[in-house]
Amino acid sequence: MNKACIDDLVEGKFYFKVVCTRCENSAYKCYCPFCQQAIYSVDHKTFSEGTLITCVNVHCRKTFQLITCPSCTTVQFFSDERYSMGSPLDCRNCKFTFRLVTCPDCGEPNYEDSYYPSQTIQCRACHKKFQQISCPSCILPKYFNEGTYIYGSTQQCKSCSLVFEQMVCGSCRCENFYTGSELRKGLQIKCKNMYCQKTVEVVACPKCKCQNVFPETTGNKEILPFRECRGCKAIFFAYACSTCHDIQYFGEDNISQKSKSKCANCKADIPSFSQCRRCSSVHIAQEKCPGCGFKDDINQEDRICTICQVKPSNIALIPCGHVKTCMDCTAQLTRKICPVCRVPYKDILKIFL
Repeated sequence: MNKACIDDLVEGKFYFKVVCTRCENSAYKCYCPFCQQAIYSVDHKTFSEGTLITCVNVHCRKTFQLITCPSCTTVQFFSDERYSMGSPLDCRNCKFTFRLVTCPDCGEPNYEDSYYPSQTIQCRACHKKFQQISCPSCILPKYFNEGTYIYGSTQQCKSCSLVFEQMVCGSCRCENFYTGSELRKGLQIKCKNMYCQKTVEVVACPKCKCQNVFPETTGNKEILPFRECRGCKAIFFAYACSTCHDIQYFGEDNISQKSKSKCANCKADIPSFSQCRRCSSVHIAQEKCPGCGFKDDINQEDRICTICQVKPSNIALIPCGHVKTCMDCTAQLTRKICPVCRVPYKDILKIFL
């Protein structure tokens, strides 16, 4: 650079700001740690912490990353072993451990004490919120606006063109990557962290088709637990076809003793479902709830309290004689009017069925 330009080291950074005294235009530069070649850019985000930088020297062409320790401000560089955004890093000088996530909008570094991939981060400089994941092959970071990244959605790296899916273990927050058809709906997988190895269930949302990870279902296998999609927040439950074992998904509207459908794969009949009025668990329609043993068949419907729709009706109202409420709900009828015929009652009588 000629004498008409002034170099000033940007405070707290490893790059310089270059200002021309003649035209007053400015640029930024840093030096290659291998050949000491000066690299220029008009955008300071080119030299953001952890960003991949390629040397312009045709005899070098090395790709590297520069990261400043937030404790001792020592600049560290990575070349062959690239640094993945958000992963723990030990300073080679002071041994301080930190995690770095660079803001895609302003380029400022964010140092986090705890972080897991795709976690929503608010930049401390520009206060914008974003999410970030890294390609498992070239470690190039990919950014998303807050709430736009869906767990398990198929992504393609812009650098190496690798197509992959990323999931985060709900127990250890370890990042797991899958390529091809490794990640399929209804599949039970183990966390790849050797210190975790917990089994989770991969479930595809029937509405937005994104993959969700839930802890492995334990306990009564006849209970069909409700799931909430992390992407579109839809509520659904899964059922494995008894004929072909293909996973079928149903929403809250499918919980009806009269609803019937067929398997999308083998066209076999899918049984109707029921939700217990006592424990609220969803199961195949049968005489008793497999969870709490409550008789949840059609014949019990007339003996359920018309107010709470949970407890059995065991109180007769006198003189109308209607038995449509339970003891707790009857005690809350301050006006003492029958909820069925709207006739005032004078007394109550407990019925033992």
